[in-house]
Amino acid sequence: MHVDLHVEDVDAHTALAERLGATVRLRAEHVVLVSPGGLVFCLVRDRGERTRPAPVTGALGAVAIVDQVCLDVPPDAFEAEGAFWSALTGWTLHAGSRPEFAALDRPAGIPLRFLLQRLDDPGSRRGVTAHLDVACGEQQGVVAAEHVALGAQVVGAGQWWTVMRDPAGSPYCLTPRDPSTGTIASAPAPASVPAS
Repeated sequence: MHVDLHVEDVDAHTALAERLGATVRLRAEHVVLVSPGGLVFCLVRDRGERTRPAPVTGALGAVAIVDQVCLDVPPDAFEAEGAFWSALTGWTLHAGSRPEFAALDRPAGIPLRFLLQRLDDPGSRRGVTAHLDVACGEQQGVVAAEHVALGAQVVGAGQWWTVMRDPAGSPYCLTPRDPSTGTIASAPAPASVPAS
């Protein structure tokens, strides 16, 4: 997975990204870069794409929305990667709800949030990767069942997220955040999810 950042001036933002430690891989109408921690991303010209889509109601009636990109960061790159994304976007970086998280404050009108997750054990990862998070409130188990019916697999489940793998093999998480606000009102009950 990679991120497209929509910017007013692609050349100016490319120069900024390079000053901050990114590497350019391709220059075309858009520019493909790699962050200091190794995440591929693109800078594209903003054409007013600022509409946050409405949450989707699934076949079993659960409401959910893809609303967050989570950057999975090896421990030794966490601080530098957070500083890079904050400087590149101009969004303030703050501590997350748990010690392994940091979040960028999303301005109004931006459809996706950014969360950085410090990996305790990066495993075979050599750099930063990313996955999507789906906000589904208290219906996390119902959304998981809908996704399993569509070919996804449950990889793991806990109180704060359910790790899924789509039919193509890409991981993503279901979270108990409210699909309308992106916030968690209180600690959720552990998700009851179907076996896959």
